[in-house]
Amino acid sequence: RPLSTVVLDEQQKDVIITDIRNFLTRSGVLWYREKGLPLRLGYLFSGPPGTGKSSLAFALASDFGLPVYMINLSSPGLNDSDIESLFCSLPRHCIVLLEDVDATQPLSRNLPKDQKEADDKDSRSRTRENTVTLSGLLNAIDGLDVPFSPLLGRILIMTTNHIENLDEALIRTGRADRIISFTKTTKKQAEDMFINALKHPEMEDWTDEDIYVLAKEFSDKIQDAKFSPALIQQYFKDFRAEPRRAVQELEEWMKD
Repeated sequence: RPLSTVVLDEQQKDVIITDIRNFLTRSGVLWYREKGLPLRLGYLFSGPPGTGKSSLAFALASDFGLPVYMINLSSPGLNDSDIESLFCSLPRHCIVLLEDVDATQPLSRNLPKDQKEADDKDSRSRTRENTVTLSGLLNAIDGLDVPFSPLLGRILIMTTNHIENLDEALIRTGRADRIISFTKTTKKQAEDMFINALKHPEMEDWTDEDIYVLAKEFSDKIQDAKFSPALIQQYFKDFRAEPRRAVQELEEWMKD
């Protein structure tokens, strides 16, 4: 997915791109060596569902030619040993995507005491449950750094819908070097999305100026910071070749 299609404040997007570009260069690696820092880069993408957190991770991977390794921390049966093994098997250069870190067991520093006192039936049931702990996750993240060399390092991207629920240890500098906030769609972003979605070559009867005018009308009508980018993109799919209808039917759609 092109970076241009991901809805995010352009200044924030530019900062991330510059970070990663510098991180992936030989001079960047040497800088980390000189400072004695682990060769990794960490982000926390925070915001409501559908605001483009995971989309940006995949767009960055595509733009920089890096593989993405998604780890679902809430997978049944997953434990600290599994997490350690997964992280140790990662290649030297990649993006590690941990989605919805707020919705997983790592919120607890230790396993509940009553698990130790459960009967045999509960014990068998626990083998299917997720028992990843915060300390286990932190140990895995801290092991992400690779030996200093001209080779590329690893980029960690965590996403959350509720940053207020996260332990401070998980998002401190060194694990999350930058916290990027994603929001519902602003009027300006809605205007840009309209142009990106509904301006395409096969629409011979529409000039660029026509689309720009309609995009402005669309942004004037839509409620500011009310709808997620994912929801608006879904709306545009119904009007791929009918930009005027996309403006005309917007108010009715917002009522629904």
